[in-house]
Amino acid sequence: MTSRKSISVRDVSNEAREQLEFPDRVIKLALGYNHLVVVTPSQCHVYSTKNWNTPGIFNLREGSVSMVLLAERHFLLAEKASIYLYNYDCKLICSPRWAGMQPETLNLASISISNDTIAVRDQLDSKTRSLVDLPPLHHWVGVVEVTLNQAGSALERQIAVVDRNRDLYLALVRGSLHKKLRKL
Repeated sequence: MTSRKSISVRDVSNEAREQLEFPDRVIKLALGYNHLVVVTPSQCHVYSTKNWNTPGIFNLREGSVSMVLLAERHFLLAEKASIYLYNYDCKLICSPRWAGMQPETLNLASISISNDTIAVRDQLDSKTRSLVDLPPLHHWVGVVEVTLNQAGSALERQIAVVDRNRDLYLALVRGSLHKKLRKL
């Protein structure tokens, strides 16, 4: 960011430079998976790193984004009362919900996304991690952080969990080992 309403982009592979200007101040931005997602108080701008001239733009539903998470095929916006999953063509994929959901308290340590899974540390019971559309995983010690690996297929997807003792556990998200955590 070069000012409250502009971002300077430099491609280090070919030294190309772009200056992106926005009508409102930038409140969040995320770069990854060949896309730049920029959030202003009223809109979300989605740029492809191959074309900085024509971003996809859509209006925000609630206007107060607290977090942006990127995955290879889509991205997540956490707003005041809901979370939304969009593809990079700015189409709403879904708005997942779960028991005890409190989007305003989500942070990078409590939610993770991949191409096929959303993992959330349960906000009411720190010993549970919710996997949207899958049975929850339970852990005997409070969970501090969850994350999903980004590589591989849905059947190879793994979840990493850090507990209050700062121990790291891994488990397959799907398949026969779904409930089997392995300590590293």
